[in-house]
Amino acid sequence: MTPRSVQLDSDCEGPLCLNDNAFEVCRRYIPDGDRFFSQVSRYDDYLADIVRKDGYEAGSTLRLVAPFLKAFGLTNDEMLAFSRRNIGMVRGAAEMFQEARSSSIEAFVVSTSYQQFAHAVAEELRIPFDRVYCTPFDLEAAPLPPDEIEELRDLARQAASLPPLELPDAADEPLSGEALGTIAFMDELFWQKLPRMRAQALIDSVRLVGAEGKARAIRDSLARTGNPIDRLLYVGDSITDVKAFDLVREGGGLTVAFNGNRYAVDAAEIACAADDAVATSIVVDVFVRRGKDGVFELAEAWPAEQDAQVRLLERMGVSPAVAARLRSLQTRGIGIYRITDESKERARTRSMEMRVLLRGEHIGALG
Repeated sequence: MTPRSVQLDSDCEGPLCLNDNAFEVCRRYIPDGDRFFSQVSRYDDYLADIVRKDGYEAGSTLRLVAPFLKAFGLTNDEMLAFSRRNIGMVRGAAEMFQEARSSSIEAFVVSTSYQQFAHAVAEELRIPFDRVYCTPFDLEAAPLPPDEIEELRDLARQAASLPPLELPDAADEPLSGEALGTIAFMDELFWQKLPRMRAQALIDSVRLVGAEGKARAIRDSLARTGNPIDRLLYVGDSITDVKAFDLVREGGGLTVAFNGNRYAVDAAEIACAADDAVATSIVVDVFVRRGKDGVFELAEAWPAEQDAQVRLLERMGVSPAVAARLRSLQTRGIGIYRITDESKERARTRSMEMRVLLRGEHIGALG
């Protein structure tokens, strides 16, 4: 079959790098910042997935934590330096983008990440900045008076000390009394206290590329290339990718969760659970050569044993370079699943196992 041109749009954190940069920045600059960020991130999931608050965009954690980072002394220069120092790339991600370039595949990064980090990753992958959609973040956008700085520091400590916000797997399941107490604190903090403070101006200045923003970015990237959406493959891993998945799937493109959490796996058509981005390279190569049906055929036939995987790629006419890369790997497992009612739970479990193995318990648990 004659290869056809396709477009690859990929999330950054998860499919390309192991980081959750905002979490890591909070952990570094805010006392108990890992607990603080986790509380706000779960509250973000609660607003986006359970109550579905009007006008609220999944991924807004990056907006909500902004004034607290400033209150604890983070600057633009230090944010960029920290981001460059602390990149952990997914093995094989650079090769995947090199293969895309050599195959004339139009490639973009579509990320909720703060711009400082997304651009640092783009430098590693040799991706032009104008092909990176991300969240601009200017810590100098709004000055904070000294009394507010002290209040914000105290509020962050209070939030971190609350019982962890545990959310049910299903939106219609009841919340515990502890969870309701934490949510009440967060509601008051973000919708009553902060709007009366100068800090709100910094929140408002963060132009988020969240769930809706990713869908807009995909439309814009397609407008720039002139490609139809059914030739686009989108890779994501979290709740902020669900609307992008919906857009691409409904348009006939292909949606792929790479080490995704339950939100991503449930919304995707293909799930990759892998310690190397060769899994994505395989899916892209088959999509180029055989379209969606070919990828579904690959996933349905995907064996557990590595030598059998290589033989399957050779039978399907996958690029010899990609097959050779898989053959050469020392891997903890490459899983490729077509998401169906029967396979979903297995794909969820394996994806989360790999997610936590590679990224750690804290980041792996984030929405």
